[in-house]
Amino acid sequence: MILSLTVQGKTIPLNGSSYLLTVDGVTEDDYLALSSEDIRVEFVWGRLFIHSPASTIHERIFGFLFSLAREYCLLQQLGEVFGSRLSVKLGEELRLEPDLLFITEDDREALSPTLFAGTPRWVVEILSPSTRSYDLGQKLQIYKQFGVGEIWLIDPYQQWLRQLVAKKDRYDDNIIKEGRVFSVILKDFWIELNWLWEEPSPPITRCLGTIRKASN
Repeated sequence: MILSLTVQGKTIPLNGSSYLLTVDGVTEDDYLALSSEDIRVEFVWGRLFIHSPASTIHERIFGFLFSLAREYCLLQQLGEVFGSRLSVKLGEELRLEPDLLFITEDDREALSPTLFAGTPRWVVEILSPSTRSYDLGQKLQIYKQFGVGEIWLIDPYQQWLRQLVAKKDRYDDNIIKEGRVFSVILKDFWIELNWLWEEPSPPITRCLGTIRKASN
């Protein structure tokens, strides 16, 4: 268990509460020295964003959607879905870790064992009280600036999904509170929004069967 972090010679205590720590004036070398599979860290133009451990509600939604989307994309041979431990390098001094991201076979040349150096086609962020302002603010603007094709922002507390889809010179931006959510990037993929809120999550095989049956 990680109890503290040392950045630029300073020891930062960590605890089990929800937090989003920021550290300014750091370099990419600092980021690389700190980042690991044990802790979620993002690097944005000289600033580190250090995330607290995920909540149970976050992990339930993440695990369900990751398994569902990943299995669907592999079965349909669309590409591959990765989770939040894969770093995305969008540019110099810019490393983000989306909760979920999708790449096609054409994107694989930008994939290495430790990062994806390019723009994902589809990303998902699951909001939490500590990251809400960051995810809906600076992080969303970065995704739009670099032309991510489709962005899903999931609020498990107010139970809505915000879907942004890139157009030629803008993003279509809609908040969905009920019914089905249809992906534009993942061909014929959709979810019932209430699947995300169920406790426990519905079986992946049942949901996959429902999606594929409706698409045929």
